[in-house]
Amino acid sequence: MRRKKIVYNYFSLLLLSPLSFSCFQFFLSLFLFTQFQIISYSNVPRFAEMMKVLENSSKHNTPKKQKTFQHYLPAGDRCYSCIHCRANLAAHSELISKSFQGSQGKAYLFNAVVNIGCGPAEERVLLTGLHAVADIYCEICKTTLGWKYEHAFESSQKYKEGKFIIELAHMVKDNGWDEQHDS
Repeated sequence: MRRKKIVYNYFSLLLLSPLSFSCFQFFLSLFLFTQFQIISYSNVPRFAEMMKVLENSSKHNTPKKQKTFQHYLPAGDRCYSCIHCRANLAAHSELISKSFQGSQGKAYLFNAVVNIGCGPAEERVLLTGLHAVADIYCEICKTTLGWKYEHAFESSQKYKEGKFIIELAHMVKDNGWDEQHDS
């Protein structure tokens, strides 16, 4: 009976100050209660009450963080990755052209990319004329990698709309590259 009272007092203390204990302590308490069969069915509503208190306190007191979920391309497929953090950027099958020029040298044009964030669009005069482009960056390490063509003002450049330029200075070949397929 003495053990039951000590553990119950500990549990009551936790209920009175939900902001001062961690989730680990709560689950430890729950474990102790269930292991020693100290909880009777009459105390179950008390648990429900405590769970509500905990949910409310954790909702208001924890900062909201945005999680970035990294997309991985299929293992073994040839792909291009960020040279800084090795996050997958594009599959080799999405490569359209290797004959593009970026602001820091040679660049590749891709149909689709992954793990990329996009900045606001702005008009720029590039080698091929006026385009509306948005800088793109690696979602993982936030390095600027190139840009996305939002709009081409010349009809001969319309094929670029919605496509992505990634500069070679910021990417590396990953997964499945060997001497036979090096293209």
